[in-house]
Amino acid sequence: MDAQSGCTSSRLVLRVWAVDFELTNEHSSALWMGSVVEERLYHPLSLVTLASTQPDVNAPRGTLAAAFNNERLLPRTEGTANGDWDGNVLLARQGKAQKTMSD
Repeated sequence: MDAQSGCTSSRLVLRVWAVDFELTNEHSSALWMGSVVEERLYHPLSLVTLASTQPDVNAPRGTLAAAFNNERLLPRTEGTANGDWDGNVLLARQGKAQKTMSD
């Protein structure tokens, strides 16, 4: 479907922000928190796009975890999960920048 017929598409949106907390283990590192959600995009008119956040919080996080080979998807303490959230969090660490062809 195209924009004139009101088609829908979706995107994953990753938001991260620095928190007032620092990790120390030989080196100091800033701690960042974030969220990833799926947004459905509706195009009721050719110049209008409406976004709607989907209620499933586990699937977008699982998609992002797959990019990290699922190695850092860990459960929170028992009792933190609820009907919408399975209690797992994704931990990621900033690595060294990869060399480019020009390096």
